[in-house]
Amino acid sequence: MIFYSVFYWIILMLAVSGKWLFKDELKQLIFLLIFNVVFLFLLSPANILFLSGLIFINFICKKAMDPWKALIVSLVFGIFLKKYFDLTTPLHVSFIMLSVLGTLTRLPKMDFKKLAKSTLFTLVQVGPIVRSEDVSSLENDESSYSLSFVNIFSGFISLSLASALLPTLKKPLMDSLDLIQHFFVVLNLMFLNFQGAVLIAKGSSELLGFKVPSNFNQPYFARSLQEFWKRWHISMGNFFSENVYRPVQLAFLSKLEMPTARQVQHSKLVALLLTWSLIGIWHKPTFLFLLWGLFNAVFVFIPAKKFKLDNIFATLFLIYVSHLLFLAEDVGSLSDYLVQLQSLRFLTPGSLMPKIIGIIFNLALFFMSQRMFSWAPYIKNRLFENKWLYYTTIVCLFLLSLVYYYKDQIIIYGQF
Repeated sequence: MIFYSVFYWIILMLAVSGKWLFKDELKQLIFLLIFNVVFLFLLSPANILFLSGLIFINFICKKAMDPWKALIVSLVFGIFLKKYFDLTTPLHVSFIMLSVLGTLTRLPKMDFKKLAKSTLFTLVQVGPIVRSEDVSSLENDESSYSLSFVNIFSGFISLSLASALLPTLKKPLMDSLDLIQHFFVVLNLMFLNFQGAVLIAKGSSELLGFKVPSNFNQPYFARSLQEFWKRWHISMGNFFSENVYRPVQLAFLSKLEMPTARQVQHSKLVALLLTWSLIGIWHKPTFLFLLWGLFNAVFVFIPAKKFKLDNIFATLFLIYVSHLLFLAEDVGSLSDYLVQLQSLRFLTPGSLMPKIIGIIFNLALFFMSQRMFSWAPYIKNRLFENKWLYYTTIVCLFLLSLVYYYKDQIIIYGQF
């Protein structure tokens, strides 16, 4: 994973030097665009070939059809072209692929300044998915630097906690306490792993002088699956909502002179099924990810209040099932999980205390993790007040990055 390599941090520091070498914004962005291209090329030369092909296909399609149709065609083309490349050289450019398409859709002609912002190499691994207008510039002062360091540091801590949960996830389910612990471990692992990687990407972008939007807003406090997807992976939801869901629904309704309420609901369902099918295969073009997408489409469409799903507990259960589908390696692993549920005991004598402690720990981690994003500005202000603490944190962060370089860490969303 790139965040654990010295190569990534060297490239980042070299790119940061461009802010000091060039005072003109245009020169800075050209310098950044060159670094984006070089970084992608060093990861794999196939990245440049893939993205060039994607831009070319989008350019051709925009001349023959509406921009949103051109985007969908380009996206489907990109998904299956990426699958072909992944057979020999994994690209890991799913996030930047959407950023490029989202920016190109709104550009009447090629704009290298905007393309430089939407292809930030710091966002290649885990996003967020951004358009050029989503990226704003930061002042070159100690306050912005301290916030970036806090975000990176918090990201490593978050990934460390997620890694500590992996052994528990792989344990067999013996009784009801195991199931409760497994429930919170899955929720915590998915959030901490993804959030940690995004925090590092966000902090790295801030070092370059760019502020990118947040990707989470306390998602596990949502009261419906529809609300959850407005709080989790916000940039992905915004992209597919603006570029696929709304245009597809409007195209469906435009064919009707006076659409009834039932026809509006049908248009919503069609748009949701198409959108979530695309989201599923965008992650990975497999049956399980298509199933994951359709599962979310159905429960986003269903009126939560009507089926008494408009509460945190029901929503957390649906999120848990969604995460299980996401984490499953194949259909066989899902079958194994169902077999374990069938043979589950109420309690297993002799091992109650460790399991109870594990549940309490994961429950505490569950609530603390939802507040982590709001801690960064407060910690930043405290660091800025204390110079000694500020520079000590920088040194610790550097040492921590070296330590993680030698550890076998996993970023779940970094596989796409």
